Amino acid sequence: MAMMETIAVMLSQALAFLCFYWILKKYAWGPIVRLIDDRNEKIEEGFRRAEAAEKQAGELRAEYEAHMRRIEDEAREKIQAAVNEGRRVAGEINDNARAEARRIEEKARQIAELEFAKARIALKDEIVRLTLEASEKLLRERLSDASHRRLVEDFVEEMSRQP
Repeated sequence: MAMMETIAVMLSQALAFLCFYWILKKYAWGPIVRLIDDRNEKIEEGFRRAEAAEKQAGELRAEYEAHMRRIEDEAREKIQAAVNEGRRVAGEINDNARAEARRIEEKARQIAELEFAKARIALKDEIVRLTLEASEKLLRERLSDASHRRLVEDFVEEMSRQP
C-alpha cells in the first residue's frame, strides 16, 4: 500500500505539474516571452541608436576637423596677408624716409650754397675795403669814393677770374 500511495502521490504531483505547466503556458508564458522579446527589441534598438549616434558623432567629428582645417587655412592666409601688408607699409615708410632724407639733403646743399655765396660776397666786400684802405695809404691822397670803389671792384673782378 505504501507503494500505491507513492505512485498516487507521484501521479497527483505529475498531474499538478502538468496543470501548472499548462496554466503557465496558457496565461503566463506568452506574456513573459513577449516581455522578454520586447526587452530584447528595446536593447537591439538601443544598440542601433548607439551605432547611429556613433556614426553621426564620427561624421560630426570629420566635419568639425574639416571646419578647423578651413579656419586654420583662413588664419594662415590672413596672417600672410598681414605680413605682406606690413612689408608693403615698411617699404612705403622706407621710401618716404629716403625721399625725406633726399629733400633734407637738397635743402642743406642749397643752404650751404647760399651761405657760401654770402661768404664770398662778404669776403669780396672785405677785400674791397682792405684794398681801399691799402690804396689810400699808398697814395696818401684821397680819390673820390666812387673812383676808389671802381678801381677796387675791377681789381677784385680780375682776382676772381684767376684760378
